[in-house]
Amino acid sequence: MGFDVIQSFIVRSVTMNTRHYLLIWSALSLHLSCVFSQPKCDSTLYGRPNPTDCLKLYEQLPGGPKSPQIRLETPRFFVEPKFLLPSFSPVSNPFRTDMVQLPKLWRQGTCRCALMSVADKAGVVHQPTSVDTWRTILDAVIDDVTSCVIQRNGAGGVFFANVRPPHAKVVYIYAQGSAFEKAMNFYMSSYVRGLDPNEPVSFLGRSAVVNSSIAAG
Repeated sequence: MGFDVIQSFIVRSVTMNTRHYLLIWSALSLHLSCVFSQPKCDSTLYGRPNPTDCLKLYEQLPGGPKSPQIRLETPRFFVEPKFLLPSFSPVSNPFRTDMVQLPKLWRQGTCRCALMSVADKAGVVHQPTSVDTWRTILDAVIDDVTSCVIQRNGAGGVFFANVRPPHAKVVYIYAQGSAFEKAMNFYMSSYVRGLDPNEPVSFLGRSAVVNSSIAAG
């Protein structure tokens, strides 16, 4: 069933844009090869978003099949201002492209996606600025969706947006009403610490990520 969903999505993407077909196929190949870090899938923490909603969400991301066309390979400056020293201090963009401010949140039906900075166990973000491309982000999102939402019985999950350390950004795929959404709401409204991908809701009383698993290739 999961493969049918992926196959259907790829066929629809081919009819829309061959470039996006290649993008999706390359992301799936990365997942199946098990060369890089795998997503951590956890239905207890991230809930069970609807796979169709998550695929529709992917289509609407910057550079996705249904979004305005942008240069996916162009380097961009990603910044989470609240973690600059001092917070929200001016930054100089080394590129002529638009600067991307984090966190970035997207919603579609039951599915949610968050692109954020990576924090350690103490909630400290050591890299509030980083250089990346939207292609890297899209690869991380589709890998998270296929590995967790489609292949792990609909579970949400987390995946590093840059596959090689040091990790600066992380992608979360989660369901509306999940424990992680509550953590995100609290984080967005009042919290000054960053979220540790290994214990993203620890400040809400959960000391460790339970019932989690590494998605198999």
